[in-house]
Amino acid sequence: MHLAAAYMLSKSINHGITLDKQVSLQYLYYLDQVGISVSPLSNNFLFRKIASNPLPKFFKRGMNVTLSTDDPLLFHMSDDALLEEYTVARSSFDFSMTDMTELARNSIFQRLAYSVVLFYILRIVYCPNI
Repeated sequence: MHLAAAYMLSKSINHGITLDKQVSLQYLYYLDQVGISVSPLSNNFLFRKIASNPLPKFFKRGMNVTLSTDDPLLFHMSDDALLEEYTVARSSFDFSMTDMTELARNSIFQRLAYSVVLFYILRIVYCPNI
């Protein structure tokens, strides 16, 4: 139920692993490119093992999915929790470098989707001649 409400009311969600069981909602999330941030390491400890994580399935279906961290002090072994998530995803899900780049791109666009103003500020600061 909360995934249907999130679809109607938000631009992105965190975790979203229960979306794996709701194919019709997956289709809606795909059509509107609602962002899904997944944290495989956190999910591995709390919900389901990495081998059964829906991230590769969502990615192959063209959904707007990205990697995130969840409680980095609890679930990560290095100082750079996000880099650790990317490393684990690449090795566990056999993502190519192109796939990893798309995941990073999705992350940027999910964050920029919240604020057009932020986009224009970044554009003015970093690309003033455009």
